[in-house]
Amino acid sequence: MKIRATGLNTRVCSPGDNITVTGVFMPQPFFGFRAPGLTQDTYLEAFLINKDKISHGDHLLSDELMEQVANVRGTCENDHHILTRIAESICPEIWGMSEVKQALLL
Repeated sequence: MKIRATGLNTRVCSPGDNITVTGVFMPQPFFGFRAPGLTQDTYLEAFLINKDKISHGDHLLSDELMEQVANVRGTCENDHHILTRIAESICPEIWGMSEVKQALLL
């Protein structure tokens, strides 16, 4: 989604920040030669941008989860298909589609 910020709302955030935007959904007409069909694009006119106070350090794994990862890695050390094994655990009720599941995992 395109967001247009002007005035004091500019340079509030940087790439990778989690933000909350309050604004108005606005149309933007196309000009010149465009493909037939939709004659307007849309964007969000930002009135307020709040930067969420979540640092990247908050997303680290806990010691318990790191131990579980080490256990899985230890049991699969001789298994060269760990990617396949982990991908099979994604949506096990959906049969097949192993390439799609591996792509989602990566």
